Amino acid sequence: MGGYGSGRWNWHNKKIQVEECYKWSIYALKPYLIPGFSGASRWLQGEREIASISFYVQGNDYPTAVRLKYTKYSGSKNEIEIDYRVNLTTTQLAWGGVRYWFICPLQGCQKRVGCLYLPSGGKYFGCRHCYDLTYKSRQDGNWERHFFGEMALGLQREYPGITWRDYRDLMDGRQTRRIRELLLIRALQQWQKYDPYEGYLTKEQLLQQSGLTIENLKELEDKLNSKTQTLEDFKTKIEKLEASMVDKEELCAAIFERLSSVIDPETGVDVVRMRLIEDLVADADGRVVYKFRPSSPLCPIAVPLSLMIQEAVASVSGVTGQDMQIVGYIQAEELTALLREMLEDMGYSS
Repeated sequence: MGGYGSGRWNWHNKKIQVEECYKWSIYALKPYLIPGFSGASRWLQGEREIASISFYVQGNDYPTAVRLKYTKYSGSKNEIEIDYRVNLTTTQLAWGGVRYWFICPLQGCQKRVGCLYLPSGGKYFGCRHCYDLTYKSRQDGNWERHFFGEMALGLQREYPGITWRDYRDLMDGRQTRRIRELLLIRALQQWQKYDPYEGYLTKEQLLQQSGLTIENLKELEDKLNSKTQTLEDFKTKIEKLEASMVDKEELCAAIFERLSSVIDPETGVDVVRMRLIEDLVADADGRVVYKFRPSSPLCPIAVPLSLMIQEAVASVSGVTGQDMQIVGYIQAEELTALLREMLEDMGYSS
């Protein structure tokens, strides 16, 4: 008894981890909790969309529920349309205002939760307790932490500050923010240790092996110094050029912040929350390209609203040009051409 292989471990069923499920958070949904608002949530794997759901916020003066719609595939590849309601509740905050919560829609639960999960094989979103989910960190055994910790200690020189969790993510190929920071630190260290003259011969060795004189060696040294100075001048120019380039992410963030003040007169909601602006990108020169999708193909305020959006983008510091493309509108091409002409009159290149 008690020997190798004894026990009933084969009967043990490993719990599903929340990291393996589709997660829907009330905190991500909070900006869109406006009665009558409809939208969609997407799950991405890299840049590829792997799942999405549509939702509609219900309520009169304040949101009371969210109706979910999505498609599930059964084992026989048959599509099943899922449509159900998730009630909302609130709690008062000590500093004023309210905090919204989901009410778990699974039968017999009614727990107040901040996140709902849909595991593989599940039909409806539910709370962690109903699906008996666990976290990955709770299934990491001490042996695993010890093993990964020992491996991480051996990599401290190459990846300063690496932990056992970082090493596990590195082995799993997960490009987390922490892993990207460690890779950047390693690249900087390698660049700082780089010696362009490593492996060169000394003067004495060069004279002995080549048969050159001191005068010949000085001529070669002068040429090398001249090339080194040229390289330093080139690096200085590159640094000045990088300093003059626009930070694309900061510029896009500033544009979205400015567009959040552009209000749709019909709905009273800004164009960012209504998701009327799509595929906004900026280059290092400050040129911005984006799409404007009116709320309907026959939107009566598409023209004035597009002008308001153009003026808002043009007012952001760092924008040197913009190209708006109208999509999903009955006269999209004509309106796009008209707006480009107006941009040229304003002094912006399209």
